[in-house]
Amino acid sequence: MAEDPPQLFISLYERGDLPEHIPLPPGMFGFHWALIPIPSYLTIGDMVVEYTILKGPNDKSWRHGHRMIRKVANDPHLHICMALPPILGGLSVNDLVGALAEQPPDQGETPLLDLHNEWSSAQWCIRVLRCLVEVELIDLPLETEADCALFYRRISSIGTAAGISTLPFTLVDGVKVVDYN
Repeated sequence: MAEDPPQLFISLYERGDLPEHIPLPPGMFGFHWALIPIPSYLTIGDMVVEYTILKGPNDKSWRHGHRMIRKVANDPHLHICMALPPILGGLSVNDLVGALAEQPPDQGETPLLDLHNEWSSAQWCIRVLRCLVEVELIDLPLETEADCALFYRRISSIGTAAGISTLPFTLVDGVKVVDYN
């Protein structure tokens, strides 16, 4: 019997007073972004591995910031998790994790989004998602640079709305989850 496809989440973190595991360059704003893949038999409230990039104030370059999280709901800086559309093509969670882990942390040839003057965790996550779109493993509107900029604005506005309004969310094991759609 085939296993159900893994679920992929974008987790958004408050940036103000972040713990040392998510240092941010001065002058940055918005949310710190990360990707959380979850096998079909677990929930966002279980022990998960989060994929992101980090750059401390004294760092010259970005580095992977992947980490194991025992209970996502216990992170006081977690703002919200956003459930993305289903993973397509029968990809296993191990293959999805491999695709996330192999993405280099630096900008490389990836163009900056129109609102950014430097590389960020949000842009890294969008690049990773765009790679999944290109090989038809997820259905997201990320075909062009303009699509990526709109996606960034949409995720950021959902995150902002989650903090100031009655945006409908589901509480899953103590974690606020909103559907991307």
